[in-house]
Amino acid sequence: RLRLNPVPDFVLAGSLWLLSATWLMGNETIEVRGHCEVLEFAARSSAPPLQTRIDFKGLLAPSSWLIAATNCDQTSEWALLAFDGSNTFALMPYEGHFVSQAPGGSRHFATVSSGPLYETSVTDYLHLHVLWLALAAGQVARSNPAAETMPLPWAYPRKNVSAYGYRWRFTFSPDGRALQACEARRDPTLDQPLEQELRRPTVSYPRSPQAHQRQADLWAIRSAVPAGFVNAAYSAKSLLARGQWSIPTEGTFIHSNYNNGRPFKRAEVTLKIAEATPGPPASTFLPALSEKTLTRDFRYRQQKEDRIYDGAVYVQEPGDWRSGTDPLLQLEAKAYLIHGPKVGDYSLLAGLRDPRTGFKKMLLYSAFLALQILFVTLLWRGIRSRRDATDREGAHTPNSIL
Repeated sequence: RLRLNPVPDFVLAGSLWLLSATWLMGNETIEVRGHCEVLEFAARSSAPPLQTRIDFKGLLAPSSWLIAATNCDQTSEWALLAFDGSNTFALMPYEGHFVSQAPGGSRHFATVSSGPLYETSVTDYLHLHVLWLALAAGQVARSNPAAETMPLPWAYPRKNVSAYGYRWRFTFSPDGRALQACEARRDPTLDQPLEQELRRPTVSYPRSPQAHQRQADLWAIRSAVPAGFVNAAYSAKSLLARGQWSIPTEGTFIHSNYNNGRPFKRAEVTLKIAEATPGPPASTFLPALSEKTLTRDFRYRQQKEDRIYDGAVYVQEPGDWRSGTDPLLQLEAKAYLIHGPKVGDYSLLAGLRDPRTGFKKMLLYSAFLALQILFVTLLWRGIRSRRDATDREGAHTPNSIL
């Protein structure tokens, strides 16, 4: 089992070096190992930065890849990100990411989505979104113009509309096989009205008034970020040729935020590659599941004008990953688009119409109502019983003799 680690924006570096390493020209695979030194800074604070060291491993092939990372100081923190040529898989421990009890005894949490892009669906302390950038910049930027406007991977695109509205600039090495540098700059011309932002295919539409208000607040915060602000910048200091690969032996990534009218450095990551060797067959990159895994599967996401099915949620048993063509999950998605709650409807009745959770909620509400009826009935019977007893006592009490 591969162990990995959560990494603040460190991973961006780790991911970006991979960027370079991912652009290959042949059919061989390569395995790289290295580490990242991460410095995280607090906004407007003179406190020393938080330091973290991350070990990582990358397996790269022309159309698939895997990255595994582990926190050196706390090895229970790990993360895995993989692309099999069609879908992107992310895996991490359940504990540490959720406060609720794991459904079905799940020990791990996973997300699956179509294509080589990765959009997180929960607060990701392991920064898998940054690891995703390693693939996105290496295999997408060269062939897909849309990469110029992709959301910030480390800003949780599915939960945060402020991840959008940035334009990327990529600089490749002279041989075209590695990313030499890149940066993400604020571009207000890419902004959309809030409701249009929330209907992006890579955004999870809010499911409560509170979540909707938070997105509105994030949208307003992003609107205040001035044009040209550089949210992130990466540069490779040196490149190493290995067969048909060009690999950055050292690189630096700097991530900045804009807060209360001024920019500040959020993180600085230095990445170093220690070794690069021939890798195993690409067909072995994606490991089987070793534990019960709660999975959010965005391959099933569907959308209409009035309803959005954001994807399937299920528990996987140890073994192979579930396919993206499960008939029952496809039927669930179709049923949701017909009977599910409409966009922006947060009423109790809307929740009961949700095909995924409505039946359980109906049972809970029915049980609660039955208990209330039973309680009121018993209470009324108790009152009646005491009143009847009082009446009987009054009937048998002799009249007073004055």
